[in-house]
Amino acid sequence: MRPRALGLAALSVFLLASTSAFAADRPARVVTPFEQKGPFESITIGPPLPQGACALGILGDPAFSVEYLLPPDDDYLTLIDPTSCLACPSGSLALTAAHVALDFPTACAQPVTVSIVGAIDQNGCMTPDVSNVLCGPIAYNLSPGEAGAFIFNLPLPAGCCISQKVFLSVNFIAPGVGCNTSDTRPRLLTTDNCQPCTSWNDWAGGTDDLCTDVGFPGNPIMYVDGECCATTPAIQSSWGLLKSQYR
Repeated sequence: MRPRALGLAALSVFLLASTSAFAADRPARVVTPFEQKGPFESITIGPPLPQGACALGILGDPAFSVEYLLPPDDDYLTLIDPTSCLACPSGSLALTAAHVALDFPTACAQPVTVSIVGAIDQNGCMTPDVSNVLCGPIAYNLSPGEAGAFIFNLPLPAGCCISQKVFLSVNFIAPGVGCNTSDTRPRLLTTDNCQPCTSWNDWAGGTDDLCTDVGFPGNPIMYVDGECCATTPAIQSSWGLLKSQYR
C-alpha cells in the first residue's frame, strides 16, 4: 500500500506542476490606451434590432485596448442583473441582443458563440456557472471587413427570459481566418476602471476575475438589451441551440 500512496502523491505533484506550467504559457495582457475619438462603427448581424427597455452589463466609452485573446475556447463573461432594469418592475427581463466591443488590428473573421449562463454567489461575489447554459449558444462569425474598432450587435434566441443574475458569455471558440496570431487577433475594448466580480475569463487554465486575477485596467465592454417579460420566466436548463450567422 505504501508504494501506491507514494505513486498517487507523485502523480498529484506532476498534475499540479503541469497545470501551473500550462497557465504560465498564456501571454501576459498587453494594454494600449484607446485614442479613437467619437463613436466607433456599429455592426448588426441580421435584421435591425429594437433598442429594448434596458441595456445591462458593461457599457460606456472605451478607454483601453487589451491584447489577451487566446482561442480556442477562450470565454469572456459579464454579469447581468435583470433587477437593475427599472423599466421592468417585475424584475424579469427578456434578453433580445448581446453586444461586444472589439478592436481589430487587421481585417479578419473571428468565430464566437454567444450564450447566457448561470451565476453562483460565492461569499458575495457572483461567479459564472458555464455548465448551466440558459440560452443559446448561437454561433457568429465577426468579420468587419476592415481594421478598426467595432461594436457588434448579436441577436439572442427568442424567449430568453430571466429573473435572476446571469452572465453573458462570448466565447472565442477557434482562431479566426486571418486572426490566428498575436498581431492579428482582435483586442478587447475596456472601460477606464475595473469592477471585480463582474467580468470573467473561463479558459483551459481556469476561471479568472479579469480585475483581480489578471489585472485588466477596465471591464470589457459587453452588454445585453432586453424587454420586460410578458410572462413568468420558464427557462430550460439547456436549449441545445447552435446556429451560424454571417455578415
